[in-house]
Amino acid sequence: MTHLHVFGVELIWRDPRLSWDPAQYGNISYIYVRSTDLWMPEMNACESSSFSLITSDRSQKVTLNSTGHVEMLLIGYASFICEFSVEDFPFDQHWCFYCFAIPGYAETEMIFESRNASEHTILVKQDASEWKMEMHGSRYGYSPATNKQYKHMVYFDFLIIRRPTFWVLLIIIPAFLLGYLILLGLFFGKEKNNLNVSVNLGLIAFTSFTFIIGILADSLPKSGNISVLGWYIVFELGIITVAVLSVSLHGALSTAASAGYTWWTGENEVRPVSSALSDTEQKDRKHTFTPRNRWLFFCVVNVINRGVLNFFLFLALHVLNLAWLLAYSLAAPPEMPADYFERED
Repeated sequence: MTHLHVFGVELIWRDPRLSWDPAQYGNISYIYVRSTDLWMPEMNACESSSFSLITSDRSQKVTLNSTGHVEMLLIGYASFICEFSVEDFPFDQHWCFYCFAIPGYAETEMIFESRNASEHTILVKQDASEWKMEMHGSRYGYSPATNKQYKHMVYFDFLIIRRPTFWVLLIIIPAFLLGYLILLGLFFGKEKNNLNVSVNLGLIAFTSFTFIIGILADSLPKSGNISVLGWYIVFELGIITVAVLSVSLHGALSTAASAGYTWWTGENEVRPVSSALSDTEQKDRKHTFTPRNRWLFFCVVNVINRGVLNFFLFLALHVLNLAWLLAYSLAAPPEMPADYFERED
């Protein structure tokens, strides 16, 4: 994955031919000259798909010190090639190495050095819209001659941290609230045992989450791994699907039980009331808790209680899914890979 970055690099080199004694020249210890009047190293970005300097060579001013040290600031932009893994998206953190090289000189002719820092020292913090960048030091490398083409390289180690605010506020929290409202409608709606209502709520969930999956597909590179946000959406769909099936099944069983059917045989157990009985006797008989009526009453109460229990069960799964996702925001940064020149291709 390429990462476009605007950079500023300060180059300092020493040319002994340009030194002088300030005491002989009015204590002048430095002067400003044009870059075209001096020799300057031709630096470029390695492992970059594009590289361009914003500062013009003709208008660039450099500082020439009496010791022969020349100071120059180069400003440009380059598209560095970084190894990104989106498994922890949107809480992912990546190491990226910005490489600059000066070709054409042997080690005995020139030494290309950089300012180093300890491994755990953060030198620079930069904010770049979606990303936060931290520089953790630099490394030097030298490429031996290939057809008399030498190359001195300096790698700056950057930790690139994604800002998850957009995804948390506009994707994750709305998805959580949508799932909660659907569970609430399934288990406590006025027609909670209606099969059509349950299926409609399930379709609403699938349509909404499919829209979110479309956003993820447009934002992430295609890879063989699914991000944690993608798994979160998949788990949400699974939880809601099982909840819809559970409510639909309970609704069908309770409807069959209230109609007097034995659900495992499909036979009707309702016995006709004898016409020989008086109206009062028939009324008393209808309200008498026969064994079948007791079983029916227990079944209805059990279904109601089971609905409340199932709601809290699915709600717990819903909350655990969110907690599992947000736990990735507390994860420690990944370890810095081995030195670039020791890694295998």
